[in-house]
Amino acid sequence: MPDIAWYASFIFLGLSVSVGILVYLLFYVKKKKGSGEQEETTLKELEKKYGKKG
Repeated sequence: MPDIAWYASFIFLGLSVSVGILVYLLFYVKKKKGSGEQEETTLKELEKKYGKKG
């Protein structure tokens, strides 16, 4: 294969891996942000819900 084909294949491989990592990180952050909001409850909210203190 000519030299330019080697360079082009390595550039294509690098870009593909970079885009794949970027998409994975975007979905990971979106998934983590969505589940993190539901887990946060304050003590006051729990006291209102169950009517107990302590």
